[in-house]
Amino acid sequence: MQESVDRPLIEACMRGERRAQQRLYELTYSRLMNVCLRYTKDDEEARSYYVQGFLKILNNLSQYTFEGAFESWACRVMINAVIDDLRRNKNYKQTHVQTESEKLQYRADVSWNAFDLQANADDVMALVNKLPDATRDVFLLFGIDGYTHKEIGAMLGISEGTSKWHVSEARKRLMHMLSVQYNRETVHGKR
Repeated sequence: MQESVDRPLIEACMRGERRAQQRLYELTYSRLMNVCLRYTKDDEEARSYYVQGFLKILNNLSQYTFEGAFESWACRVMINAVIDDLRRNKNYKQTHVQTESEKLQYRADVSWNAFDLQANADDVMALVNKLPDATRDVFLLFGIDGYTHKEIGAMLGISEGTSKWHVSEARKRLMHMLSVQYNRETVHGKR
């Protein structure tokens, strides 16, 4: 069973004790790195996000009130650090105009109950990572991290409507990709 982050460890980190900071790093690495990996297709970029976010966590430990799980608080700080970087480096305000080649027929012609029984999280995340970056990020913030469209809009400097569009677009594209993948695997006898 994994050891949890406790008050004495956090207080030692706040005093700048390096061993405590190393222990906090070890205890939170897996969960927080998974957060970073959701927002990038590149392991190196995810590690960079993690380092930046972990430093933010260490620098803001005095803001943690010891109410609620530390891991949840740290997760929020990490998400905000990643989003800050994404906002600096990507343009979420662009409008999306589909070209003829992009216009996909979104059909739900598979038995999703059968797919649900056979799919795993890695398969789904691989498909999510194929989404356009802005659409993927908004979809993850909404669907995985639980932010509202209003919160996402404020974080990314977009309207609530644009946030809703990205989520809708992600759902349509994912349904299409899942349908294509499921049908292909069924035909080839992989499932």
